[in-house]
Amino acid sequence: MEKINVGCRFTLSVMSDNFIDIILGALNEVDMSKVQRKTDRVSTFIEGTAKDVFEVVQAVYKSAGKSGKHIVLNATFSTGQHEEYFEERKRKIKPKENMSSNQQLCASFPVSTQFSLYPLDTPHYVDIIKSGIGAVKQQGVFAETVPFATALEGDVDKVFASLYECFMKSVQQARVVMTVNMSAHSPSSKR
Repeated sequence: MEKINVGCRFTLSVMSDNFIDIILGALNEVDMSKVQRKTDRVSTFIEGTAKDVFEVVQAVYKSAGKSGKHIVLNATFSTGQHEEYFEERKRKIKPKENMSSNQQLCASFPVSTQFSLYPLDTPHYVDIIKSGIGAVKQQGVFAETVPFATALEGDVDKVFASLYECFMKSVQQARVVMTVNMSAHSPSSKR
């Protein structure tokens, strides 16, 4: 099931005067050879297998997060084909040389996250959502259910693993869209 096609559009917001360097540095540091990518002035869209897409988004976020600045990720993951977006990019991209694994790119740090799961074209959407949240609860990062979202707290790697587990469990039952809002190094968490 990990070979399903997934797309993700994400935006990084960095609360720092040098936000451009942090964002572009993260996008350039991460090996994206296993996904297709298009970055515009607002966001980045990537597409590939579910495993590769989640790993790349995680690596980009961790790379930007190593700045220690307050950083927020807004991401939308979706199953399906998005090939029309990449008409000009059919060639295989070589991995960056001397690049360590994206998983080993940066140290972990704590994050606060809210995510929402939207199963499409099914009358049993509530059951799929409950099943996805159940998968997250087993990972030990569940914080609470809030209006229109589920809150997670914990290590960035554990949270991303939980989101991936939830997404993969859900796509076995329906086409799914998942939105994620993740915050690290927030000054409000120090109050």
